[in-house]
Order: sequence, then structure tokens, then C-alpha cells
Amino acid sequence: MSTLSHGKQSTTSRYWPGMVRAVAAKCIAVSCAILAAGVADAQWMTQQLPLTPGWNAVYLHVQPEPRSLNTVFTNWPVDMVYHWQRPAVTVQYAVDPGNPFPRPGDWQNWYSAGSDAQYVSTFGDLLANEAYYVHVKTNASGFTLPLKGTPVVNSYSWPGSAYSLFGLPVATNAPRTFTDFFSLSSDIPTTYGMGSHIYNVSSAGREAVVYQPNVTTMVRGQAYWILCNNISTYGGPLTVSADGLSSGYMKFSDATTPRKLTICNVSTNTTRQVIVRQMDSEAAPTGTNVPYRVSLLYGVMNWDPNNLGIQYKPLPAVLTNSLGPGASLTLSIRPDPSAMTNNFVYQSILAISDLDSQGRTFVNHFIGVSFTTTPAATGGDPSGLWVGDVYVTGVNRARIGLATNWDTSVITPVNSPFRFRVIMEVDNKRVAKLLQQAFVGWLPTTTETIQGVDGSYLAGTNVILHTMSEATVFVAAHTNGKVNRISAVNFPFMSPVTLAGFFGDYSSAISGNFFMAYTNLVNPFVHIYSPEHDNLKYSNGQPAQRPAGEESYDITRTLSFQFSPTNSMGQTPPDWGISQWGGSYSESIEGLLTPATTNVTANTTNIFPAALIKAAGIFSIQKITGPSN
Repeated sequence: MSTLSHGKQSTTSRYWPGMVRAVAAKCIAVSCAILAAGVADAQWMTQQLPLTPGWNAVYLHVQPEPRSLNTVFTNWPVDMVYHWQRPAVTVQYAVDPGNPFPRPGDWQNWYSAGSDAQYVSTFGDLLANEAYYVHVKTNASGFTLPLKGTPVVNSYSWPGSAYSLFGLPVATNAPRTFTDFFSLSSDIPTTYGMGSHIYNVSSAGREAVVYQPNVTTMVRGQAYWILCNNISTYGGPLTVSADGLSSGYMKFSDATTPRKLTICNVSTNTTRQVIVRQMDSEAAPTGTNVPYRVSLLYGVMNWDPNNLGIQYKPLPAVLTNSLGPGASLTLSIRPDPSAMTNNFVYQSILAISDLDSQGRTFVNHFIGVSFTTTPAATGGDPSGLWVGDVYVTGVNRARIGLATNWDTSVITPVNSPFRFRVIMEVDNKRVAKLLQQAFVGWLPTTTETIQGVDGSYLAGTNVILHTMSEATVFVAAHTNGKVNRISAVNFPFMSPVTLAGFFGDYSSAISGNFFMAYTNLVNPFVHIYSPEHDNLKYSNGQPAQRPAGEESYDITRTLSFQFSPTNSMGQTPPDWGISQWGGSYSESIEGLLTPATTNVTANTTNIFPAALIKAAGIFSIQKITGPSN
């Protein structure tokens, strides 16, 4: 087998000075970008790396902090570290049986302070989801290096027709053989004997073939050279992916926008039990106190174009779900601000593992979660589209029996509440607009129906559209998408009405008004099929438009929404103020009543005095999608 250049002890082959300048600028830029991110709100788990004298191939499942090699290996007998620069996910080159492994130019190198080569080091930080060769001085004893850091989602990108240096997310307490682990990937062979395409790395830095992959178990945190024949993202029989992540983990800061976590059983003939556990974070590297656990909610996913909306409920300490062959489980995860009111940084870890039909565990994934409580965070992130209902429960001009002298000074309960729909779009400054209609454009990101904990849904993204022309353009551009129109038929066709005040404010209501012409078909005095309310008069059989005030009236409606910290039952659901909200509603209507007149026949006056019609009730709305993309 071939020997990697850094396995030799000649100074020239170890330093590779020709590549220093080529990668130095890239390394500095990457390091600066990483260091710019804060680490105070990370979550902590320690990855134990057993190291022996000579070379050790390792793979990091956590993002260490501190990450500087000069700091990590202070007081440890490590003098060299090499970082394999994985190629892009594409067919880079055909495997050359005579020299299948990376050339010197595929590596970055670091040398310890005080060595004669420290000034030609080409990188300086350890990164999660990366493989390294670590050299322990040969005259030293072996030791276990504790790397405390943030556990991140493990992602794998195998270039086709090439060897990759990877460590896999196998369970520490239940190791699996190479053959077992890769049995579901036709692209990664586990051939027995001299034809094996799996290699360990020896203490001398040489690749040693794994002759018996069917009985040799994988070690978590150890890296192996493995051949993949085609481009692949295989990471085991149970894969985990997530969107909307910051640095590979779930960081919620100043907002509670959910993160989508997808767990897939890639088995073709085996049902797997998925186990999601919440774990406490360890103390920070420089701290002593164990952080508070994040209180999490998970969405009951039923997100398809015909049934919009997600309801959230508390994520239990242990959540289990059975996934059939090829099935996926998607969880929408978000914090519960109502359960975390103190001014703390909350941190915890999600552990995801599996059991097959024989009770065997193949993978363990760990993902950090953090939430910083701030006024903005505890108030939720309301930007997006909200749809709900108003229930009118009282009016100030309710006619009771045959009475003609109505008491208009108080709101009188009605026998049967009147219900109508309301639609609001909220921007990132918490300003709401009342809409008569909205178009929700939906574009699938997969053609599969994905299994959720409480049902199935179609994965996709939503876009808020405002006009029929926008919807038409969207459909033309996305033939595999769909547009759903949501209408509030109690309102006339109108431009969005900006509501004064701040959406979700408990101290004052949001309100706005709009004008409804006496000819508008939504006007309650207009009836197409009633000649007494069609606003028409006839002369010689020819219709002519009547002016306002004869059969129908110009109307101005002023609507007010006062948000409440509890629902109508006096309860605070976990997603109250996050994905559902409500409170009290009031409305005043001007224009329907004529000035005071005298009824000559009845000899009465002020039967219909000029005054406002007032209505009151409650409203309940639900967030159906985030802000428009």
C-alpha cells in the first residue's frame, strides 16, 4: 500500500511548503468568519478521543471550544496535525489502484509551537464534521483527549469514484461492523479480504486494509479511508438533517422561528424505532454551572396545501416513533418562551438514535439547542400570515321582543354569535395589515409524502402573494407548485388596511377602518334580487341608479383587536403568542342609520336615531406561514 507523505520523517516531505501560500488566505478567511460567531450561547458535550503514540486518524462530532490547535494541544504531547481537505461532491478522478489516496496538496498542516516548522502551518482551528491526522510524540504515553464543544448535525458528502476520510455516527455502546453499517448503500462496497476498500491508519501513518469488514466494528470518533463508487450522502441506516440551523446546531435568538428536523429510515426492508431524547448540556468550558434546559415545542405536522397550519405542543423528554422502510419523520422544533421567562441562556441537547427489528442500535446523533430569552424572543416572532375568525357576541342595538325603544348605551348579548373570517399579514416590525384576500403559494421540496408524528404532510415552502396576477405568475413559473386563495367574504375587495398599533401588544389594541360604498355587493343593504334594495329606480321600464341614502348607505367600518395573554377559556396553550393568538374584538359602523325623523303614521320620533352601531366579541387567529420569501 502507498504511504502518505506526512507519514515519512523527512523534513521536506512533511512540510509541503509549496501549498502554504495557496491555502493560507483561505484558512485565515474561514477562521475569521468562525471566530466572529459567539460561543457563549453554545451547548456543551465532551467527545473523548483516545490517542496513542504516532499517527491517529480522528473525526470530530462536536465543534470544540476553544478551537485553536495552539490552545487545544497545550500541555499535550502532540506535535503535528494534518487536515484532509475533502473535495467537492463530484466525480473528481478515477481511483488509481497504485495510488488511491490523496496527494500532499490535498492536506493542510499544523505544527506545535516551538517546533522548527511552526511558522509554515497552514491552518489553526479544529472544525466539526472534519477528519484529522493527529501525531502524538513517539516517546510519550497514550492518553484520552477530552474535546468539549457543541454537538452538530453530522453531514456526509461522498464524491464518486474516490476514497473519503470519514468517521461515522455509530453508537459508542453498541458498535456495528462495517458490513452492517453500509449494508444499505450499494455505492460503498465492504468486500472481504485483499479486495477490501476500507482502510485504517496505522501509527506509522500508513493505510492498513480492513480485511474482515464483516466482523470488524467501527469506533466512534475514529476516521477511516472508505471508497464510494458514486456521489452519495449516506450516513447510516438512519439519517438526520435539519434546516435553518446556525453553525450546525439549533440556535434560537430574538425569535422563535421553528427549525425543521427530518429523520429518515433509509432501510428498504426494516422498520426502525426512532428515539428522540432531550439531554442536559454540560457546563461551559470556562464555567461551572450547568445551563438551564431549553423548553421545546414540536409541531404536529399537517402541512399540505389544502390543510394549512401547525399546532405545537411540549416535546416530551423521550419521543418515540416507528418508521417503516423508506419513511421519514419531520419535526418542527421551536422554544416555548412562556416556560423560560428568566433572563438566562437556555441550553440543551437533542439525542437521536434508532432500534431495528432485532433491537440493535446503529447510530447516535446529537444536536445542540440554545435559546436566549429577550423581550423580542419571549414575545414570539409574529411576522407572516395569520388567519382566523371573529365571533360577534353582542351589539348595542339588539331588538328584544316587540320593543321599539332600544337601549343603545350598552352592549346586549345576542342569541347566536355571528362569525366571520379575518386575515392579517404582519411584517418584521409587528405592523399588521388587514386583508380581504391572500394567496398562499406552495412549492414542494420533495415529491414524497412524509410521515409526521400525528399524520403525514407534504414538505415544501410557502410564499405569500397578494393579487391574482401575482398568483398567476407564480403558477406559470412553478408548474409543480400550487396556490390556495384565502378570502374574507365579509369584507369588500379592498387594498390592505394598515392597522395602527403593534401586533400582539397587550397594552393597547390595533385598529383600522375602511370605507364601503353604498353600491358594494358586501354592503348589508344591497340585495341583487330584491327591488327594494337594488339601488335602482325605474322610469318607463328603464333602470337608473339611485343616490346614496335612499335604499342603501355608504358605510365606514372601524375594527379594533385587543390581544390577550390568555385564550377565551383563560388558558395559555404552549404555542399561545407563537402560532396562535386572540383576544377581544370591537367594531363601530357609521352610515347605516339616517338622521332622526318623525314617523307621521305612528306619530313617533327618533325610532332610528343617528348613532353608531357598535359590536363586540372575541377573535382567534392562527399563524399559517412565515413572512413571504
